Amino acid sequence: NKIKENIKYQKTTFEDIYRANPVLIESVSYTKNRDKFFKLLESSKIETYIEALQQEVGDRKEQEKMYEQIQELNGWVQELVEAKEFFLGQIQTKDEKIQEKEQENQKLKEQLQSIYQSKRWNYINKIGNTWNKIKKKKK
Repeated sequence: NKIKENIKYQKTTFEDIYRANPVLIESVSYTKNRDKFFKLLESSKIETYIEALQQEVGDRKEQEKMYEQIQELNGWVQELVEAKEFFLGQIQTKDEKIQEKEQENQKLKEQLQSIYQSKRWNYINKIGNTWNKIKKKKK
């Protein structure tokens, strides 16, 4: 009660505490390095223990460095994938526009063909040819 005003506290149940901290009742499970630790401890050579720890720390740092490099490479790969998708989208858009233009050109070609094959075109063409002949004779 003397320090109550200087700390933050909250009333809780034992079940809530146990859920957050099960080692109150159960032992902690063994780690993969437990046996290694006790063998080094029994060897009574502190240098061996220190070397093993340094090696493990070095290995961990190397792993972290490799992980960072992999993350960086993954970022680059993601950027390349996004760029590829963007350019493929651009190519697809251009291809669609080209197809639309080809269809328009095909329609125009068909219209010209029908004009060239029409009787009206034949008459206009004959009139034009006759007119050109008259012009040439006048010169």
